[in-house]
Amino acid sequence: MAANAVQVVRVHFETSTGPVGGMVYPTNSRDRSIWSGQDEWFAVDSASVQKGQVPHRRAEGRALARAKLTRMPRDTHFEHFENHTLLKHFLLETYLKAWGSILLEGRGRTGGRFSRAIYVDAFAGAGCDDEGRPGSPLRAAQIATEINAQTFPGRAGTNCGMQVIAIEHDHEYYDRLVSCLAQYTGGPDSVVYVHHGELDSMLLAGIGHFAHGDPTFHFLDPFGIDGLDAALLPQLLAHKHSEVLMLFSDEGAVRLHGKGAAVLRDPTEGIRAAEAALSLFGVEHEMENVAQARRSAARVIAGHKSNPRAKEIMLKAFGSAEHVAMIEQTPIGRRQQKAIDLYTDLLIVSGAKRVLRFAMATGGGRHKYTLLHASKQTRAFAAMKDAIHRAKKKQDTSAELLTDTPLKPIIARIRERFAGTIVRWQGETPSVQQFAIDETNLMYHECGALKAELESFVIAKKPLTYQF
Repeated sequence: MAANAVQVVRVHFETSTGPVGGMVYPTNSRDRSIWSGQDEWFAVDSASVQKGQVPHRRAEGRALARAKLTRMPRDTHFEHFENHTLLKHFLLETYLKAWGSILLEGRGRTGGRFSRAIYVDAFAGAGCDDEGRPGSPLRAAQIATEINAQTFPGRAGTNCGMQVIAIEHDHEYYDRLVSCLAQYTGGPDSVVYVHHGELDSMLLAGIGHFAHGDPTFHFLDPFGIDGLDAALLPQLLAHKHSEVLMLFSDEGAVRLHGKGAAVLRDPTEGIRAAEAALSLFGVEHEMENVAQARRSAARVIAGHKSNPRAKEIMLKAFGSAEHVAMIEQTPIGRRQQKAIDLYTDLLIVSGAKRVLRFAMATGGGRHKYTLLHASKQTRAFAAMKDAIHRAKKKQDTSAELLTDTPLKPIIARIRERFAGTIVRWQGETPSVQQFAIDETNLMYHECGALKAELESFVIAKKPLTYQF
């Protein structure tokens, strides 16, 4: 047998830390499959068989399972931000500038002035890509510095101004993040705090104690849905001026659901069939068929080893087996939309008054992920729409924000709100446009389509006036 040939063996684990009687497993992390549990099938190379190498820690297998599911895409993300990431960052930057200014300078219809506003980047990453282009935490730090210089000149610090909390669990990315944000931390007027760890209940409690009810904006930008936790949503939206902007990978959720629900059948059937077809002398192409069957079995086994971890991620993200079952019961072609609907409902149940949903697409209109903005304030709702409008003006064919708001429900609400009255499109309070933007999911770029649908209610063109 060639030194790098793959064998499929059955292993029985006696204990979680003890050796496996009579069986072997490669120690080289490049060659090993993900392993856990008892009476499992594993793919091993013949060199390891000859060396008699055995596994020692089941926990190592679980850690590798997590890495297989979530870390590989992230390893390349910070090499070079793709255009959809740059557009997402532009949207965030646009909104944060408005958010900080409105809350700290007292602008906008809601008025009021706060002494502090807290931005929490829960999956901060490395801070910038390898080409030096700023990521979300660095952009937030720059915005906070600018706003604080204008609003609290010479006074910004722990007790006033816009504060940035950047959280990262990966050791390597955390070190890069600390270096990236160094100029914004450590001084007497520092407003940026970097935390090594994950966003959990204890950390949220600490942030809540620090914030004392101050406006708090949480940006959740995980890779896939690993890291999302439905149990934390009520804490994220606990206060009157709490907001969440999250990247929701609906494609990833459906993929992960399929993985968690997959059942592994005996992977050696193909090998036995290939071996049964061997002639007496085992000609070369027959031996290659056997080798190919073994490689195929190895791939299947490796893929299925992370299935339990996939199920754990889904349950944590959606909060219950019932929610996961709802996805299972939905026809395959509608599961992505069902996952988005379920998460929208979770945000509302957790305290959000308004949830905006908009999709990010790459070149050619290929869907990438969905962005969800959960808020409690009318001004925040309208400000995010304005940020989306500005981002759409900046976008090109390589990345674009997509919205598809149904107009019939909006028209029904307008007719109910203004029944028996004469009202203008804009220029007075209340107006049709103001109501649609503040109280429905209509986006600014969809106003033209709405006006066309309301044509039958027009009683004057200048100024544009309706009677409902």
